[in-house]
Amino acid sequence: MTYDLAWHVRVKGDLAKLGRDDAARVVAAIKEHLVRDPLAYARPLMGMFKGLYRYRRGDYRVMFAVDHEARLVRILHIKHRKNAYR
Repeated sequence: MTYDLAWHVRVKGDLAKLGRDDAARVVAAIKEHLVRDPLAYARPLMGMFKGLYRYRRGDYRVMFAVDHEARLVRILHIKHRKNAYR
């Protein structure tokens, strides 16, 4: 059973900043990995990001939340690793 994806409005802007090739690679990886089993490829975040998870794809970090009851992965941010946790 797969999870559905929900993209936050600001993710469109995050993807525009990545460049076409990097954005395509990150989106393809999200659709391949996070739809099947989001927690198998993720690590939980701590501190002010507690309750969220991060997925690494090269130099980029995808921050997301998982609703297991609704089988939904909410993509919240896609940022370069140097800016991801600021």
